[in-house]
Amino acid sequence: MITDNHSLLFSTGISFEQLKNRVQAIQASETVSQKKLTLFQDLLMEKPFDTQEEKEAVFIRAFRKLHRCVEEEIVPEKWLIDYLMAPHDIILLTSCLKKDEGVKAYCYHPEMEKYISPWLPSILKFPNFPYVTKKQIVFFPQKKVSNFDLMAGFYFFCESIALYGGADNQFTETVIEYLQKAEQFHSFHAMTILLDLLLSKVEESESIQEDVLSQFLNRINELNHYHGAAGYFESACLILRLMNIAEDKEDNEERLRMMVIIATQYFFVSQSLIDHNKAELHNAYLTMSVKLRFDYNEKIRAQLYEKLSDYKEKYLNISDVQIIKISSESQYESWLQSAKYTEKKRLTYHG
Repeated sequence: MITDNHSLLFSTGISFEQLKNRVQAIQASETVSQKKLTLFQDLLMEKPFDTQEEKEAVFIRAFRKLHRCVEEEIVPEKWLIDYLMAPHDIILLTSCLKKDEGVKAYCYHPEMEKYISPWLPSILKFPNFPYVTKKQIVFFPQKKVSNFDLMAGFYFFCESIALYGGADNQFTETVIEYLQKAEQFHSFHAMTILLDLLLSKVEESESIQEDVLSQFLNRINELNHYHGAAGYFESACLILRLMNIAEDKEDNEERLRMMVIIATQYFFVSQSLIDHNKAELHNAYLTMSVKLRFDYNEKIRAQLYEKLSDYKEKYLNISDVQIIKISSESQYESWLQSAKYTEKKRLTYHG
């Protein structure tokens, strides 16, 4: 299961371990009937799991037992809803939806509507995931990416990783095709890989072409829009890489100055959004056992800020610093406002 500190920060429901803790608390504090005690003990007997099959079996058994407790009016229905709303492993939840009619039926419950119900028909069409990691893959609801898009984007990203490994780590046309499909569902990991590939193309050319630069910046804007703090942080890193390439090619100083301004703005926006985007940061950097570039932590942020400071001294003046301050504050406010609109729209959607 996910670690306790992650549960406290990001969970919208309860994990199986937290469910067992609830049961144990009631056992310790109440005089319970023999029927209730038997059902509780049955639920508590579930053991930790090692394989994907065991995880699925435990999830379904716990759901059925908890559902029976609800029917017997032993526990409130909210317990069952909380359990299904918990940030379960995306592979696990998708598999269980297919295998158990009870799980699938309960996902149409009115309380589940804003999380799963509108996308169930599409989820059930997914083939089995081709790529299974040893670690649990857990996503949390984001402000601008729907649960279904998270699932679909991750599915196509996994397909691309499987094909990439099967092609001796080569970005074949088919691998790119699956990355582009994942990008259509706003997959953070696919979007960053495609941006990396675009930068490689810039690096291999004799000079920086305007059309390629425009394509790069448009994709950067998409990353920022959908992934908030994670997108802005990644964008700042990517633009710094572009700056290094531009310096090597002795690109014009005005363009280098603009790159420093944009990268610094993005860094400050990412820092401002940290407390609002815990799910976005978790999904981007903590959910994957695959390390795409580096871990996201205070040391990395400090190193990026240090690099930006060096470039600021080299290319910027006092008025540029003021522009960065005003623009980063504006982008921060704009992102939060658009996130509120997106969430409101999603909550009123009835499929």
